[in-house]
Amino acid sequence: MVVAIPHFLFSYNAKSEKIEKEFLALAEKVEYLAIEKSAINFEAVDLQANTIHLDSLFHQKPNQIIFLNFWATWCPPCITEMPSLQSFAKKMADKGVSVFAVSVDEEKEIITKTFPDVSPIKILWDPSSTSAQSYGTTKYPESYLLKNGKILGQFIGPRDWMSEDIEKFFSLLLKH
Repeated sequence: MVVAIPHFLFSYNAKSEKIEKEFLALAEKVEYLAIEKSAINFEAVDLQANTIHLDSLFHQKPNQIIFLNFWATWCPPCITEMPSLQSFAKKMADKGVSVFAVSVDEEKEIITKTFPDVSPIKILWDPSSTSAQSYGTTKYPESYLLKNGKILGQFIGPRDWMSEDIEKFFSLLLKH
């Protein structure tokens, strides 16, 4: 896997070169693929039937990292991943990371039946899969990191979001 770091994450000096090398090593371990392009706006519905536009999330809390996870209840790895994603969301909530899980299920009721409460994850519903398609998602689960209207990178496939390597990765990411 090729890993690169978007140029806006680091200001270059001797200290940042060391941090960049550490970040690259961690990115490789957690299979993170860095991307540097504009986030693609979409709309989805939350479980209370409110329409949410991705662009509006950037304005609510500038400089926050939006962790965007595409998933479905018919996807066994998605179901397996959800408890660690919920623990991750709880741990990161006060560190500037907001987790949004966009379900591509056809029926909203199955989402709430499968996961009646995954707070602080904010569940969104997009039965047409338009949002996932616009991001080029081909395998579920697939997660993206967004900040200030930019896609920072993606994770393809499930993860243990509470692993030590993920924790170190996000610790470094949040410092820059």
